[in-house]
Amino acid sequence: MTASSLDRPTADDVPAESATERVAPAAPEARGNDRAWRLAYLLLALAAVVLTFVFIRATLDDSFITWRYGRSLVEAGAWNWNPGGPLVEAYTNPLFAVLSIIPALLGVPVELFFKLVGIATVIGFALVVRKARLPRAQEFTLLAIALFSPVFYLQAFLGLETATFALFIAWLFGILYRRGNLGVLGFVVAALLAVSRPEGIAFAGAAIVWALVLNRRDRGTWVGAVLVLGGWFAYWCVRWAYFGQFFPNTYYKKSSSHVPFLQKALDLGIGLAPLLVPVLVGLAVCGAWYRRAAATRTATTRTDLLRDAVPLLLAVLSTLVVLGVYRQSNLVMDPGNRFYWQLLLPVALVVLARPLTGPTAAGAVEDGAETQRRNLALLAVALGAVTVLVWNFSAVTSAIIVGCGLVFVAVAIGFSRRTHVALLAASVGLATVVGFGQSDDLLGLLSYRYRLEGAHQAIGQAIASTDLSDGKIVVGDAGVLPYSVKQEVIDISGLGTVEAARGTLDAAFLDRNNVKMVVLISKAPDPDSARAVDASPIAHDWVKSKGSEFVFGRGPMFAPNYYMNYWIARDWADAGLLTKLDAVYEASLRDDAPDAQILRKHLFDFPFLRGD
Repeated sequence: MTASSLDRPTADDVPAESATERVAPAAPEARGNDRAWRLAYLLLALAAVVLTFVFIRATLDDSFITWRYGRSLVEAGAWNWNPGGPLVEAYTNPLFAVLSIIPALLGVPVELFFKLVGIATVIGFALVVRKARLPRAQEFTLLAIALFSPVFYLQAFLGLETATFALFIAWLFGILYRRGNLGVLGFVVAALLAVSRPEGIAFAGAAIVWALVLNRRDRGTWVGAVLVLGGWFAYWCVRWAYFGQFFPNTYYKKSSSHVPFLQKALDLGIGLAPLLVPVLVGLAVCGAWYRRAAATRTATTRTDLLRDAVPLLLAVLSTLVVLGVYRQSNLVMDPGNRFYWQLLLPVALVVLARPLTGPTAAGAVEDGAETQRRNLALLAVALGAVTVLVWNFSAVTSAIIVGCGLVFVAVAIGFSRRTHVALLAASVGLATVVGFGQSDDLLGLLSYRYRLEGAHQAIGQAIASTDLSDGKIVVGDAGVLPYSVKQEVIDISGLGTVEAARGTLDAAFLDRNNVKMVVLISKAPDPDSARAVDASPIAHDWVKSKGSEFVFGRGPMFAPNYYMNYWIARDWADAGLLTKLDAVYEASLRDDAPDAQILRKHLFDFPFLRGD
């Protein structure tokens, strides 16, 4: 595997008349090199299989919030989290919500279905990269950036939209970077990206506007822009009219909308201050290049500069969203740093989306356009690394500091030595920094699903298997528990209940809703240990005020200092539910163990195969 592999011509680079020429027998050195590449790809495929086996067992509790919509529609004919309750948009990704209809219709376990979606995501990424027909070393690097990364598989299989969102961004900007236009495929990807998450429209819109600047007179580009942006606007208005809220309910829960504007502005300024120097330097460099291009008075040169700047455009936009939106929000569930991962991994991918070609002989003169393209890509990677450092600077690990330091070294070498290898190294460095989490965190996420099955899911299954009178359930941790039951659920964490997100949930609200059970996250198996988070204090005070109307029960242990304690109305307790939940509590104590021991015990045990 030599540096010259970077200059392997793509299919478009081969002259037509050479296609029918007889291929001379490969030299022994070439045959040996081919064997080395085959071995490298074999190792990559083996890593993909092993990491899929390891991480396919991971499912996040929040995924079941989205999946409940498909079940509600099929079983009750209502597009809502609670089929008979007030309308609420508890998901951020309508694509996965719509997809959840399929397993509900077919009677397939929803978790199994989305594991197949995760596998399709991994395979689809590999196929798109292979179809790009990049130089071999570049193609392998692009594949390895994701397929050797544990966090890539974690995000693909957790059940959230993180991986598909990241890959849609990379795919869209990669198309624009390679072609200088979007075409039909690009606009289809832009449409999918726009509805993948609320912030997806910012990335889709930026790519579309950039394509319009590059292709002002292209009618197809204008038509595609109108269709995608107009379609998104129509969708947003329809969902606004249906749910009655401009943003999904999760925004009102997780945003800092309750913080005074001046405080938010100050926090944002402090967060973005460390970026001013590299951003200003980058803008100065880009401005100098653009003035030089403008001086030549050739539209082609200016267009090339704008096309070459696509990775930097993506990096700037990602930085603004990561530090200006995500960092200012209440992001409780951030496994594998999924929020900055989903915006910074695309930067590492897009900078390698176009073939890296140029002189390889010592002393050869490089074309100025190639230097410009590589330097802009290096700036994009450097900005991504700075974003990682600023994300949580006070708690940044030594591994991240070293990783980002290596990225900066590679960037400096790339500017000074004009070598494509430096860009490859910088891209790999950024992808490694965001794609390899702490081992303890990854181990905890691998045992997470088994703990979830013995606590939240076990409570839900006990409720579902008991013949109970009408009534609603208050839960402090929405996910698989509400998904497992038929009763309406009040989510005091705020994701599934508007009143909790808005801060208007009170005792009178609970009185009006015929509550029969309250499940609260607690520190210990006793009635006074409920955690004072979200609307839990209100629910706790309310249920305690009911006295003997409710029976307290020790909830199963999900993790150390994390119990799912509950209070049940007398008639539900007498129906046999209390006895079942006592058994769930005892089982959780017997099954408790360190994360590594839980994983060893369940290495060949996959909960998604057991059904809903």
